[in-house]
Amino acid sequence: MTRVRDFFVRRIRVLVVLGLSATWIALLGDLGWFLDLFSHFRLQYLGCCVFAVAWFAWTKSRLGVAISLISLGINVAVITSVGGTKIGETDPSFRLRVASINVHSSNREAGRVLEFVRQTDADVVFLMEVDDWWEEALQPLKASYPHSQIQARADNFGVAFFSRLEIVESRIQRLSEPGDLTDSGVPMVVATMKQSGKAFLFIGAHPLPPAGRENSAWRDGQLRAIAQRVIASNGPALLVGDLNATPWSAGMRILTKGSALRLPPPSLVWSPTWMARSPLAIPIDHALAAPPLAVIRRDVGPDVGSDHRPIVVDVGWLR
Repeated sequence: MTRVRDFFVRRIRVLVVLGLSATWIALLGDLGWFLDLFSHFRLQYLGCCVFAVAWFAWTKSRLGVAISLISLGINVAVITSVGGTKIGETDPSFRLRVASINVHSSNREAGRVLEFVRQTDADVVFLMEVDDWWEEALQPLKASYPHSQIQARADNFGVAFFSRLEIVESRIQRLSEPGDLTDSGVPMVVATMKQSGKAFLFIGAHPLPPAGRENSAWRDGQLRAIAQRVIASNGPALLVGDLNATPWSAGMRILTKGSALRLPPPSLVWSPTWMARSPLAIPIDHALAAPPLAVIRRDVGPDVGSDHRPIVVDVGWLR
């Protein structure tokens, strides 16, 4: 019995040490794509640190408790540092609801997606991973949304956009930095629209996942291109989509540095949207706003057959 206990104790100790180490490695995400992969799992590290404190207290390791508490503090500080400040008073005449759904190209549960859109009663709907099958399945939405644009693709980067707001201009364009020779060519939706007489820029995007050096470089370039587009607009803007970046990653810092785009307050960005029922669950589907727009509510939707959960956000106009 002692040998069995020692066997499990040693392995638990190894897992705890690995979990604590990842907390610190994640701080180096700006140094390279591989190190930044560790940054996505801050919520998991937080849980690991809580367990580690209890474990080292039980094993009477003061050093272990101290390191665990410091690591716990780092994760709490990082998680609570992202997002915007408390939302101020908004114009009651301006109300906007937006749904963002990564349908997953191999998913064939179109009925669940359409029912979700119907129930949310969103003013604008942005969908990703739209292939030819999904383009046909989404046709019923045109009855409720007079404005639409779809670019279906055989890969995972087709997009669809539906709106019942007044559209000043809308187009689907390549998601890349100007003059970028490594342009991956994935599309994004860019539209100028009006709600309650107020015009704003809308961007729906699905950058590449940071899986490998090349894809990570493309993803970062795409996020920089979005930030530059918002800066050039010099006005209210809303960005939604599967951004393949958690709030605590280098990718999110690229997107928000120098631009007015901001995540909603921290408590609204924690809920995981990818692999939501697995130990790898992370929040990578987002809505960011540039003032006077502000995301005042964010809800994660139900399972619609995809590996992503949809999000629905309510957007206000700050006074």
